[in-house]
Amino acid sequence: MGPRPKVVFPAGAASKSGARNRRRPRREPRPPLKERLMRVVERVRFRLTLLRSEQVKRGTLRIALLVSAVALGFAVLGLIERHLHTSSSFAIETIDVSGNLQLTAAQVIQAAGLGIGKNVFAVPPDEARQRLLQEPWIESASVRRRLPSRYSIEVRERRAVALLAAGQLHVVSDEGQLFKALGPNDPVDLPVISGLDPNLRMQDESAWSASLLSAVALLHEYQDAGLLRRESISEVHIETDGGLSLYLGTDATYVRLGKPPFRQKLERLREVMARLAQDKARAAYVYLDNQRRLDRVTARLR
Repeated sequence: MGPRPKVVFPAGAASKSGARNRRRPRREPRPPLKERLMRVVERVRFRLTLLRSEQVKRGTLRIALLVSAVALGFAVLGLIERHLHTSSSFAIETIDVSGNLQLTAAQVIQAAGLGIGKNVFAVPPDEARQRLLQEPWIESASVRRRLPSRYSIEVRERRAVALLAAGQLHVVSDEGQLFKALGPNDPVDLPVISGLDPNLRMQDESAWSASLLSAVALLHEYQDAGLLRRESISEVHIETDGGLSLYLGTDATYVRLGKPPFRQKLERLREVMARLAQDKARAAYVYLDNQRRLDRVTARLR
């Protein structure tokens, strides 16, 4: 056999094949979907972190500005308050007091903690009112501050109707309440309620209060019956059986009324007193305590 024939490729064939191979390089395998998602999440987190950092910086700046503004405001308010509490322009010049009977205007002003020349902002109106209510004679109070230098005080005092003699003397209000021990400046020309056992208050508070209220009610009924114009009451005595008696006038005429109701008994007493006045006589005692015969009166002349 002869020599093997050579195969001759057309010119440029090999170079085209190589170029084709170069244009299509071998692709790397794509990462799994989970890994790609994790990369996206990481990029989003990074951007959010940057965004939050910017927001924190801006928020911190706002807070710093706000704190500075508040501090400046407090400083200004402090200067204003110091001026108001020290300026002579706000010294109290006038204090009007009304409604006081037992207490003097000076006593009311002192009880309120106020005073001429004192700074008008030193004692707030509500604090002055609370101080006034601590004074036993004052039942209610109203305090008003009128800038720049004026206060007005209106009080309502308790009305004293009797003195209770149960150990120490106490002042009794027209509502039947003890509101203070008798002091050196308190009225003494009041009827005295006697016969009320001080130990009863500890044993039976309600019974003790009922007896005191009954005595005060009799004082009111005596006045309503028009008897006070004829004879003043020097004493209301609570008897051991709970009944009530009166001592009238300067010569202490004894009038035994017994237990309530008292209206009809007081009407009979008025008739007796009118008859005695006509005869220019005085009774040593008058008994009106017959509960079955309210029209029966027993009297003894002096």
